[in-house]
Amino acid sequence: MNYAVIGYPVKHTLSPVIHNANFKVLNIYADYKALEIKPESLANIKTLVNEHNLSGFNVTVPHKENIMKYLDYIAPAAEKIGAVNTVHVKNGKYHGYNTDITGYMKALTMRSD
Repeated sequence: MNYAVIGYPVKHTLSPVIHNANFKVLNIYADYKALEIKPESLANIKTLVNEHNLSGFNVTVPHKENIMKYLDYIAPAAEKIGAVNTVHVKNGKYHGYNTDITGYMKALTMRSD
C-alpha cells in the first residue's frame, strides 16, 4: 500500500516520518511520501495517483477546496465544510473526507485530569 500527502509546498512536512514510523511499529507493509503538486498540476491528480500506485492521500494547502471537483464521492461533512483533507481510492473511485473537524472536536472535548 502506498500513501502520500499532496500540497504545495510540502518539503517541510513531517507526515512521511510520522506515518512510516507508525507503519513500522504496527507491522504494516506500506509507504507514505510527500508529493509536491503545484496548483496548476492538480488537474492531473488521477494520473499522479496511478503513477505512484496510491491507495489514498492526504490533502493540504492549497488543494483542500479544489480537490473536490476531481472526486467521485464527497462525504456530507466534507461537503458542508467545503474542504477535503483525506482521499481514499477504492476500485478506481475517489472518495473525499474531512477529518479536520473530528480531530478538532476531540481536542476540544478532551479533559486533562
